[in-house]
Amino acid sequence: MPIESKESGYTKPGPYIYELLADLNITHKTASKLISIIGVASTLLEEHNQQKSTSTVCRLDRMGEILEIVFRDGRTAHAKCYRVCI
Repeated sequence: MPIESKESGYTKPGPYIYELLADLNITHKTASKLISIIGVASTLLEEHNQQKSTSTVCRLDRMGEILEIVFRDGRTAHAKCYRVCI
């Protein structure tokens, strides 16, 4: 997808998120498994950081939260209330 300007990016109506994610094979059918994997990976990374006493922060869990919002209740009507900005 061509992005004309770094400053303004690319904005589409909210339902476009389903098209974008479908290109990555993330759909209502696959989202719950991916959300679960992200949760496990986030926990492992957090435990690793605690064991190594590092202050590194991983925000992978935020991606899981985004997917939970996008794919909640198996419906898409709420997407019309959002915009997709890249």
